[in-house]
Amino acid sequence: MTSSHFVYKQAKRKSCEGSHCAIAALIVVTIVSVVAIIVDGFVIAKPGIPALHYKKTKCITLRRRLVEHRTCKCGGLLNDSPYCLSKFACYGVEVEYTVGAARENRTGTIRTDEALLNSENRDCSFAVCKKNMRQNSIEVSDFITKYGYETKRFSCYYDPNKTENVIIKPRFELYVIVLSLLIPGIVFLTSVFFLAMLCHTARKYNKDNDLRIPAHRPYLNYGVELEDGSFTRERRLSQLLPGYAPPPNKSDGDVRRQNNNRPQSRF
Repeated sequence: MTSSHFVYKQAKRKSCEGSHCAIAALIVVTIVSVVAIIVDGFVIAKPGIPALHYKKTKCITLRRRLVEHRTCKCGGLLNDSPYCLSKFACYGVEVEYTVGAARENRTGTIRTDEALLNSENRDCSFAVCKKNMRQNSIEVSDFITKYGYETKRFSCYYDPNKTENVIIKPRFELYVIVLSLLIPGIVFLTSVFFLAMLCHTARKYNKDNDLRIPAHRPYLNYGVELEDGSFTRERRLSQLLPGYAPPPNKSDGDVRRQNNNRPQSRF
């Protein structure tokens, strides 16, 4: 008699078990955290990190000019229509400011912050795109009142590496940049760690719970195919019921021919 084992696999459940639901939830959290890292990198870190080195100085408004009434896309998550279009008055405000230890004078178009400096509206000193064009006009007028009139004096910041880049104030401070990358990064690493732990535990549990029965045990059905290709020869309860006489042994060829004529039993 062979010493191989018959492996009885547990039936797969159709319902969502706790571990399976937890794995699915962690996968979703991992994907969301990766997307958050990418978005924060482009929206916050990319323009914000260079602005950390900007130097503070004083600006004096020289003049302003109307570039155009620009059409913009006002769609987004916070608007009713994701495909709406609007308009705003694009003004360029030219200022004079001093740079470096020698306090050399420079002139250039000022922008509200580093995000506008790196956007498609970089030729505008102020950009706003609300669905209501009247609201756009009000906000542009407020900006012109504060910074657009000649001889206006106010604090501003310039790029020491590119002195022509001057802004009113950096939008993103250091802690904002760090938190925008640190929080989704921690969520990503934590979810990956628990995901690996759950997958390892689930795989080990399923493997350990496969029922491995020695081929010579009498409670296997007659004619069950084993891993090595042979078939069991005993019938169930053949040694448990008193007075029961087991059938004579058959060759493997007889067992195969018999099993071809009827469905095979797995346990």
